[in-house]
Amino acid sequence: MDSLLLVVPPEPGTATSVSPDIVVAGLPLLRRIVLAGARAGFSRVLVQMGHDDVERLLGGTAASVLSGARPAPDSRRRIVILSATSCPSRAGSGRFARATSSRSTSTPTDS
Repeated sequence: MDSLLLVVPPEPGTATSVSPDIVVAGLPLLRRIVLAGARAGFSRVLVQMGHDDVERLLGGTAASVLSGARPAPDSRRRIVILSATSCPSRAGSGRFARATSSRSTSTPTDS
């Protein structure tokens, strides 16, 4: 079954001090999120962002900026929605992978 990771901006009024280009352990946060999604086995990673520099942050990854394209109505896929302010960890990547292959409801970040 196809799987999709959709990275969305935080809700307005929350996490205003966290930018997608803030560096976390040597990589911009948004880039870290999409690389973790690809490593976890998502067949597609889409990013819905209003950040001006999103194309630069996604450069060299398989992720795409969300456009008006929609999947075919008869296609089946697992969709995981993740806030752009989440910071994936090694343990979280394992939960990402399980989410793509089972009906797991755990969140893919460590609390």
